Amino acid sequence: MFKIRSLAKGDFLYHDNKRVEYSASPNRSGGHANGQPSILVMHYTAGSSARSSANWFANPAAKASAHITIGRDGEVIQSVPFDQRAWHAGKSSWTTSDGVKLSGLNSHSIGIELANAGACIATASGGWVNPLGVRVSSDDIVEARHKNGPVWFQSAGHVAEPGWEIYPAAQMRAAIDIATALVETYSLREIVGHDDISPSRKNDPGPAFDMAGFRGVVFGRSEDQADLYRVRPGTPDGLAIRTEPTKFSAKVQDQNLVPGTVVEFNESDGNWWFVTVLDANGNDQLDGWVYSKYLIEA
Repeated sequence: MFKIRSLAKGDFLYHDNKRVEYSASPNRSGGHANGQPSILVMHYTAGSSARSSANWFANPAAKASAHITIGRDGEVIQSVPFDQRAWHAGKSSWTTSDGVKLSGLNSHSIGIELANAGACIATASGGWVNPLGVRVSSDDIVEARHKNGPVWFQSAGHVAEPGWEIYPAAQMRAAIDIATALVETYSLREIVGHDDISPSRKNDPGPAFDMAGFRGVVFGRSEDQADLYRVRPGTPDGLAIRTEPTKFSAKVQDQNLVPGTVVEFNESDGNWWFVTVLDANGNDQLDGWVYSKYLIEA
């Protein structure tokens, strides 16, 4: 469980009573407008890993930072205390649900970066690559139109439906848990994407991120709510369910779980999750291990 604690040097994130890794960024300012943040902004890094992005934020030359970076496997690194301004939003504006017009969202928000390549174009070898050279397997790509229109690539011009790296379930689970803790601690009112507050220049977190579902889970979560997921649409050949957390172990059943199958999370071993498969009425069917990158929030 994630919690925020106020220390002498600021507000920091803890997981199971242990402070998460802190890689301090010099790219920060004083406190938020009105004394505390009111909005959570979600981003993707466009980088190769959470570590590489956190290392970049620690460099003064970056002139950028985020409060938290979450890796594909759920690794969490904090760069800026939550009660200080990270430099994640840049030139930005937003009208809140109650009609208040805000500009310069760094002054009003907490920023979470998700390690993710973002928008990609296909390569001759059958893979995908983003503008910074980060390569992504075709198994981890969905092709989709961005809500703000075609995406510009220097090498290809405007692309109507580029590829987007998916967000693994382990990463999304950590993001939901952290966002829930932030909403509860600071009474955050809204969750938005960088592409909401800077639509003319930013594409993150993009169409692979289910913003509506994310908001619904975070704002609607209760302590006794079951952790339900479903097999990601488009999963090749369905999802195998196995007796042990390895692709070499025997299957629990010969038939793979079809896309849309709902499962309940029980425990994890890295990216392998032990789940209970539920039928259409929510009744338990069977238990086993599945590879979590093919799961999304139900």
